Parts: sequence; structure tokens; C-alpha cells
Amino acid sequence: MNISLSKALKVKNRIANEIKDLQNIVAQNNSYITGNEQPFDIKESYNELVELRVKIGELKIKINTANANIIHNMVEISELKSHITFLRSIDVQSGQVKNSRYDGTMIDKKVVFTAKDMRLKIKETQKKIDFIQDEIDHYNANTIIEFSHKE
Repeated sequence: MNISLSKALKVKNRIANEIKDLQNIVAQNNSYITGNEQPFDIKESYNELVELRVKIGELKIKINTANANIIHNMVEISELKSHITFLRSIDVQSGQVKNSRYDGTMIDKKVVFTAKDMRLKIKETQKKIDFIQDEIDHYNANTIIEFSHKE
């Protein structure tokens, strides 16, 4: 069956959630009090878990192979997001400020980039991220991979 890359990403997330559920079922219900009824067939749940692990591995390989054409966009978004984190960490306090939260002494601080400058830089960087994300979304919607999975 052929599915879009965006659909494949959704399927991957659903499989990952199902794997987590099955792991919890097996881990929490493997041991039980003699005479009590087991709420799940643990062997069946474990076998399904193993099958889904294989399935998600196959799907991840197909997704990553398809993403090779846009990996540059994905890396660029990652770097831009890191840059925004950096920009948000820059001290933009100016004027009379406390030396530290433990010391009431006031000091005079000047900045090269103001809070307004930082806000503008963050907005510009976010616009670049949004543009690249739109390209990725378009690619994901229009790229088809072969993958069979019962929903």
C-alpha cells in the first residue's frame, strides 16, 4: 500500500504509542497473584509488541530514506531553533539593575542588543523556521512511500 510521508509519520506515532501501551501491559501484568484472573494475555501482548517493533523499524527506515531529499531543511530548522534558544538567553537588562538577587547593590548596565532587538531577531528567525517547515510539510504531503499497516 502506498501512503504519503505525512501519513507515515502519523502511523509511526500511533505505532510508538501502541508499543508503549503493550510494554506497560507486559511489565505491569506479567506477575500476578495465583488464582486471580489475568486481564491480558501477556504472551499475546508480548508477541504483538515484538511485531510492532519490527514494523516501526521498517517504517522509520522508509521515512528516513524518503527524508534524505530534505535533510538539509530539517537540519536548518534544528539549527534555527537552537539559535532562538540562544537569543532568548542573552541578557538584555540595561540601566540601573541589582548586582544579583542576593546583593542589593545597584549597578549600571548597557547593552549592545536591546530587548526590542532580540524580539525582532527571534521573530525573523521564526519566520525562516515557518517557511522551511511549510516546505517540509509540502514535501511530506506529496511524497509517497510503500508501507502496509492495518489500522
